[in-house]
Amino acid sequence: MDTTHSLSPAAVRSLDRWHLLGALALLALLLLLPLLFGIGPNSWRTCAAEGAATMAAPAVVAPTVAEPAASVAPAAPAAAVTPAAEVAPAVADVPPAARVYFALDRTEAPADASTTMAAVIAYLKAHPSAKALVSGFHDPRGDVAHNQELALNRARTVRALLESAGIARDRVVMDKPQETTGTGSNEEARRVEVRVQP
Repeated sequence: MDTTHSLSPAAVRSLDRWHLLGALALLALLLLLPLLFGIGPNSWRTCAAEGAATMAAPAVVAPTVAEPAASVAPAAPAAAVTPAAEVAPAVADVPPAARVYFALDRTEAPADASTTMAAVIAYLKAHPSAKALVSGFHDPRGDVAHNQELALNRARTVRALLESAGIARDRVVMDKPQETTGTGSNEEARRVEVRVQP
């Protein structure tokens, strides 16, 4: 035998009122708890600032020393020693870039190319996942097709320089620019730019 239970309209209204009162009580609790415990939208900023200040300036506690005799001059307070790593950030963590300038209509590496590329090579050796992006340029004079081939061969020369320094070929990306005509004077335009992608 099936029995059906149904609520009267008055019972439904009463139930709806209790649901509404319960929801309002929960909302009030959610709004009041952060105020009571000091948790608010700006509290994380305050905590972050206090944490950064604590980390930036650690407290130095000097050991207590017995008073020296009257005839002995008091010693000067010792300066706090800061480790070298905290003084300045390591330069090696900033990806370097280099520009290698070429002679007119030439693809041979200039004599100072190794010196120019030293920071890039050191970074790539210290960061095995980093890649070098190599882009070749030419000056605006002469035949366009010849100049584009010249820019490509200059980029290949720089890639060979990186490989001879011990950087694997798959870590050197030939990055052809949309416009291979370099900017600046004609001497500055005949260049290869090397950027590091960490």
